[in-house]
Amino acid sequence: MKHRNNMIVCLVFAFGFLGLSCPILAQAPEAVSPSSAQAQKVFDQLYGERLKSVARTAELKDDLELAKELRAAAVQSPQNPQLVVILARNAVKLASKKPDGYEIAAEAHQLIAATDSKLALPSLTAAAELMRKSYIRAPRDQRPVLGDKLITAYLALAEYHVRQKQYTPAVVAYQKAYRQAIAIKSDRKEDVKIDLDAAVAARRIERSIELEKAKLKRNPKDTNAARELIRLYLVELDDPKGALPFTLIANDIKTRANIALARAELTELDEAKTIQLADWYMQLAASTQANQAKSLMLRRADKYYAHFLTQNSTDSLAKTKATLARSRIEKQLARLDVKSGTASKGGKWIDLLSRIDINRDTIRGQWAVRSKKLSVSAGFLSAIRLPVEIQGSYEFEVKFTLTSGATLVVILPVGKSVTTLQLGRADYTKKNFFDGLQTIKGQQVTTAKNPSRTASKALPLNKSHTVLITVIVKKDNVAVQATLNGSKAFAWSGPQADLALEPQLGDMSGNAILGLLANRSDFIYHSLRIKSRGGKITPKKVSKKKTPPASARLSAEERAAVERLAPLWKAASPEQRRRLIDVARARGLTGDRLEAVIRALDGR
Repeated sequence: MKHRNNMIVCLVFAFGFLGLSCPILAQAPEAVSPSSAQAQKVFDQLYGERLKSVARTAELKDDLELAKELRAAAVQSPQNPQLVVILARNAVKLASKKPDGYEIAAEAHQLIAATDSKLALPSLTAAAELMRKSYIRAPRDQRPVLGDKLITAYLALAEYHVRQKQYTPAVVAYQKAYRQAIAIKSDRKEDVKIDLDAAVAARRIERSIELEKAKLKRNPKDTNAARELIRLYLVELDDPKGALPFTLIANDIKTRANIALARAELTELDEAKTIQLADWYMQLAASTQANQAKSLMLRRADKYYAHFLTQNSTDSLAKTKATLARSRIEKQLARLDVKSGTASKGGKWIDLLSRIDINRDTIRGQWAVRSKKLSVSAGFLSAIRLPVEIQGSYEFEVKFTLTSGATLVVILPVGKSVTTLQLGRADYTKKNFFDGLQTIKGQQVTTAKNPSRTASKALPLNKSHTVLITVIVKKDNVAVQATLNGSKAFAWSGPQADLALEPQLGDMSGNAILGLLANRSDFIYHSLRIKSRGGKITPKKVSKKKTPPASARLSAEERAAVERLAPLWKAASPEQRRRLIDVARARGLTGDRLEAVIRALDGR
């Protein structure tokens, strides 16, 4: 408790001097990623004595407790990858000493894999093996939960191999995940089978490529082999770069030119080139009967048609053509999803509004639940985390009334990423309004470079609206569509990695978080409900005993310090708040304790 109180007292001075007078700042992570030596120094200052202390005892209980603390600190320090790796590695060493710690060690390995790509393969492999050991040693009643985590570990390893185009080990990992899903009767079984089948198909393509390359090695002028390699790379694998070298052997000038365009950034393409690529990919889609390949080509075509519609073309006929083509593509993709088994009728609707605990779920701002409705008063970036965790595909429906302000904002988990869906977002002129996702490759929804941007209108005030959001996750890609009052608002599909939150929403990070955000706007939410589209939906249980205010969970000294800080906290800018939170994390105040302090500062 002593160091926690010292941390809060130090933050009082940090507020007053914008952090310059606080000696703990010397231990805080820099805004720029520190070197390994600097990160090790911070780690030694924070945990060196604790490590020596647990090493002196024969009891392994304190090793496990420290391992949990180090893992939690690593989760809270994503801005400092060097420190994350050091924290997680030490957590692995401590937790691996005893079977009770295998699960913690596996999760620490997964953190390392997500932080350092060079360490990804050995870390993911070790995580899967540790989770397997934890599962086989677990009592029968714990096996369903641990079995699900083991499936996740195998899938992470398989997806790594897929990204590296190593399909044989990917198939092995998917097979293990599928067998485990069968063993525990997991509702993820069908999703895993779809991924397994896709990896098997990719391995078949990989072997076909090896065969055609062998033909070229025997006869470097074999144009038939070159054409087949172009088709395999371009259509079956959606890999234009891989196809490019073989266009010279096949003397295919047209394909070579189109591949060069396909490798360019969208912003580098003018209207003529954009529509040229869209039409070309439609032709490629028509040339194959393989469902997966056809789907890849149609999504590529849709991407370019969507971009063309944002380019302010004066050619009304071309615009009509692109719009109709996108509608046709949407229908074709829906049919392909049904054929391949990726479509789902979905589960039952789950009411989220009745599960909200204001003290537990509010991140910032003045939120309230009254008469079975959720409301928020106008404030700066008011945010609430909805009581559910999501993996995979889902539908989310929001019924709301906007009473002042503008822009509906929903924080959306999209596979391994998180982004915001925005409807009725005004640009700097306050005259033009747009719907879409923010951000895509760092681009806001109001910028022309954002491929999801769709022209719209301001949301009418004091009128009930219904928004239906559909998120379909497929491997590393995701498709997002939204309708407003039954009419299509926008649709976008592409790599999950292109999607991200704006920096000021860092406290909403976490790929399973679904939430609402209101910026200087008053909303009343009449209904919030979600259902699975083949993904895993885990709502939080409704607790009869509501979470007490954060201040009730602090010591008397901490409450006194919070009272002194509160006025300064409210006056601080978002950047100043983030900096102070980083100081607290670097000092070791993480997880529930840090959240309790922040909630108390917000008056919750």
